[in-house]
Amino acid sequence: KEIRKKRDCLKELIAQNVCFRNLVGRNHARNAEASNPSFSNNVHQESKAHHNRHEKSSSKKTEDVKIPLPFIVVNTHAKAEIECEMCPQETNVSFDFSHPFEINDDNEILKRLGMNYTSKAALQRSLPPDLYAYCERHGLLQRVSQQQK
Repeated sequence: KEIRKKRDCLKELIAQNVCFRNLVGRNHARNAEASNPSFSNNVHQESKAHHNRHEKSSSKKTEDVKIPLPFIVVNTHAKAEIECEMCPQETNVSFDFSHPFEINDDNEILKRLGMNYTSKAALQRSLPPDLYAYCERHGLLQRVSQQQK
């Protein structure tokens, strides 16, 4: 039972790692494209392929924005009244909602954006060999790996 919990934790950490690597690749590609438009044909083909497969179409302005970390997204009813207070040092923020609300961290949002998938080849390059072999043996990479088409 304890080993199963640790394997589940390892699966989640690998998914987070994949999300962060995909985000770094996306942000790097955005930065390279912004500074040198001809660079976009050569940079991070895997990241661009991921972007094309998983990101829904949006306005050009939204596509060019880097996504910083960490962040949270708070959702509530459109008619909810929200009171927000921030301390002078801008280190603490307090919210009071008149309706139920939901808070999602950066990991959850990156998963919803489809950034939690990568190729087995990319996983093999990014994980230490012993960890990759262990994860393969125990089926821990199935949730984040996808077959290349």
